[in-house]
Formats: sequence, C-alpha cells, structure tokens
Amino acid sequence: LSPEDKAASVSSAGLARRTLAFFTYYADFTLTVRNRPSNIVIRNCKTVGPRKLLHFNFSGAEVWQLNRPLADISFENVEALEMDLPVCAYASADDPITLKFKNCKLGFMANPPAPLDAVIYAANYKHIDIDGLEVVGADAPLISTWGGDGELTVKGLVGVGEIAAQADTEFTVSGLGGASAQLIRKAENEFTVKGI
Repeated sequence: LSPEDKAASVSSAGLARRTLAFFTYYADFTLTVRNRPSNIVIRNCKTVGPRKLLHFNFSGAEVWQLNRPLADISFENVEALEMDLPVCAYASADDPITLKFKNCKLGFMANPPAPLDAVIYAANYKHIDIDGLEVVGADAPLISTWGGDGELTVKGLVGVGEIAAQADTEFTVSGLGGASAQLIRKAENEFTVKGI
C-alpha cells in the first residue's frame, strides 16, 4: 500500500497476510545477552497460516541472528497448520541446537507456491527428539540435514514415509518403534533412512 492508502486506512485485502514463522529467533546486538538462551518451550497452542513453524538461521546470513545462538527449543502439544515451508533449525558448527517435538501436528497447505522437499531443515544439530508428530499434507521426507553429526530420535511419527532426504554425514537414528533403521545411500552425501 502507498503511504496515502495507509493514511486513508485502505484495506489490503488480497495481499499476502502471512507471517514468515510462528517463532523466529532474534539475537542481534541491540541488547547484551549474557548467557546462551535455552529451555524455550512452546506448548498448548494452535496456529493457522504461518509460512513455517520455526525460523532459526544461525548461518551468519541474517544480521538479526548473530549474537548468542539458541541452545534448544521444544514444541509440546502444538498444531501448526497451512504452512508451506519447512521448519528451519540451522545452527553453527560451534553451537549445535537441540530441537524437540512432543505430541505435535504439522499441516502443510495444498498446492504450495513451491514443492516441499522436507518437513525439517536442520544443520549442525546436537539432537532432534520427536515423540509424537503427525505430518499432514507433506509429500516429503521428515528431514534434510547437513553439517554436524547429530542424533535423531523418532517415536510416534505419522504421515511421513522416509526419514531423511539428504545429509552430508551419517547420523544416529533411534526410537523407530523398537525397530532398527536401514541406511540406504542414494548418492554421494545423500541417503534415505527407513524403519525395518
């Protein structure tokens, strides 16, 4: 809208009204952050229409995410529906992140602007713990990962056929309903993990 339209309170109907993420981690240098933030728990809520659930990109590419990195974040009893982008948990190699989902539902919109190639993008993570996760509307693997050698624990996963789309290092997978995991190398630095 132009400044004149805004001053006249003209409706922006038809324009995009979606937030990038339900939770975006900000850590710029506006304030002193004495300790690495941790123990962030988001629970018992429902959101409809964010582009993604989490935006944490500590790659150095975003000026508002350059101060102290997030140590861990948990989602408990959270429903995030009508999304079109994956969860983004991109930590630095020096400060890996722990990401937890417990009894959550992630729903993706039909006919998104671009195809979804994974539900979660994760880089340099220490641990991803999934204990009850329903994925709806995503014809994609659970995770696409690069950097680090984190551990992935999966229990109660519904709506996803493959676990991993790609990774540059092998990682440990546990908790697949008491079954072991099969690592299938598809190409250099790319593999699929399926419960067997």
